[in-house]
Amino acid sequence: MKDKAAKKVEQLAMAEKIDASWKGIQASKTEQKMFGHNKEWMVTFNNPTLSDKTKQNLYLFYTLDGLYIAANYSGK
Repeated sequence: MKDKAAKKVEQLAMAEKIDASWKGIQASKTEQKMFGHNKEWMVTFNNPTLSDKTKQNLYLFYTLDGLYIAANYSGK
């Protein structure tokens, strides 16, 4: 799951959805979490080089079978 999420981070950076400094950063954590009644994969990336501390953690969400759902900086 970490490799799949890392590729998605690259795509988001190339599409300018997130800062280009996210390119090449590896996932720091992968875990299954419950969101409502659904269990999902949550992959966490950390980029301490960003000056905006609210955007230093990036969370990507996937279904259990690996389909991309969303990305955000809140983890919710």
